[in-house]
Amino acid sequence: MKTQKKNVLLITADSFRFDGLGSASGKGLTPALDQLTGQSFFFQHAYSSGPNTPHAFPAIMSAENALVNRRLSLHDAPLTLAEAFQRSGWHTVGFNAANPYLSKHFAYQRGFGHFEDFVHLQFNANQQNGLAANPNAMIALPDLKLEQYLVNEETMREKSALEAHFLSHILSEMSGFDDRPFFLWTHFMDTHYPYVPTTAAQRESGENVISSEESFNLNFAVRENSALSAAALAKVKSLYNACVLQLDTKIAGLLSFFQQRNLLDDMLVVFCADHGEEFMEHGDLLHKSKLFDELIHVPLLIKLPGQRNCAVTNELAGLIQLAPTICNAVGVDHEFRPDGLSMNDSGSRGSNVFSAASIGPDGGVPVDGNMGRIDRMPKVYSLIGENRKILVDTRIESPVSFDLISDTFEKTQIPVAGNDEMMMKLDEHIVKLEEQRIRKSAFSHALEWTGKRGFAHAV
Repeated sequence: MKTQKKNVLLITADSFRFDGLGSASGKGLTPALDQLTGQSFFFQHAYSSGPNTPHAFPAIMSAENALVNRRLSLHDAPLTLAEAFQRSGWHTVGFNAANPYLSKHFAYQRGFGHFEDFVHLQFNANQQNGLAANPNAMIALPDLKLEQYLVNEETMREKSALEAHFLSHILSEMSGFDDRPFFLWTHFMDTHYPYVPTTAAQRESGENVISSEESFNLNFAVRENSALSAAALAKVKSLYNACVLQLDTKIAGLLSFFQQRNLLDDMLVVFCADHGEEFMEHGDLLHKSKLFDELIHVPLLIKLPGQRNCAVTNELAGLIQLAPTICNAVGVDHEFRPDGLSMNDSGSRGSNVFSAASIGPDGGVPVDGNMGRIDRMPKVYSLIGENRKILVDTRIESPVSFDLISDTFEKTQIPVAGNDEMMMKLDEHIVKLEEQRIRKSAFSHALEWTGKRGFAHAV
């Protein structure tokens, strides 16, 4: 007898710290997510493959580390999660609350029958001409410098307006569905800078209400990565906390929508963040290309169809395993390489989790033309084990390690010996990553060359 296809809901939240989840911190800002935790596998040690969206999401959507390609996008991914579901007969729908790095310009529409990114970008003439001449040679994008992204009063108002109607738009679109099973991805930006919670969210979170003028000044200081006083940093955190509660309220509405239609209980529901957020723990704000806990330790909840109880798992898990895990859980055929997460409580943490990122001139995400040639950029790599982390920064000669038992905030660097077993594993992983990138780049260059010359096959 043919197994009935299950509906799948993937909820991702941008810049959502692990300790933002009430189930993890006890803050009480996420009652809807805490209720979902009570019916899910709760991964207490889940890690992103990168510290910011361009480095994190290729792993989530294609089970590939972003650095296996020279372009920070899904353009070169062999298979995406949405494509796997689409070819297996699921109706695929995606909504992205205007993160430009997750827009169609970075190929995140791949596999979605219906996709909305709310991103309206303008190209200059040179970019348009370059794309028309050789569509595989570059990512045609306007400048995405951080100082130009969502930082003035107009764009902050636009972000607030989108956040106010984003959920209602999703629910309106989903109301017209037929009986086909669906794979739905929703990406929320409430907890992404600039932090613009509503007054109601600030009150409900128990924080003091911050005026629009002061909110703008605080967000401006965050954008500038300013050295904030303790009082100013506390206010920034209060804005962020209110954004966490605002996000949770939307997730409550989304889950309630499906519950009212008697769909939620038999649905696979996944919640995760792409990465975290730094509040000066290691000298910066936002999410630069660093691999400390506040940036790569993320919440991960997986509710299987029919699941009623919480199952806490303490093993290490990487979000690069998420796509095959989702496919395996509902019987979708795929060719993703990782085997997926082990959804059981073994009572111990697993082996190792690898993360990596390329580094732009300001220590953050490479922007503009550099996004299409990250092979030329410096890199940072980490390997997390049961009680240690190894960190390699190619700008610095010597790798360092951290004792995660006695130094949970990763403040004390320990030199790494040459015969260190974890270091040898990390070296091996880095070499494999580079080999993959070189092979893929060579194939991509061959396709570009044959496309220019009109040859039928790459040689």
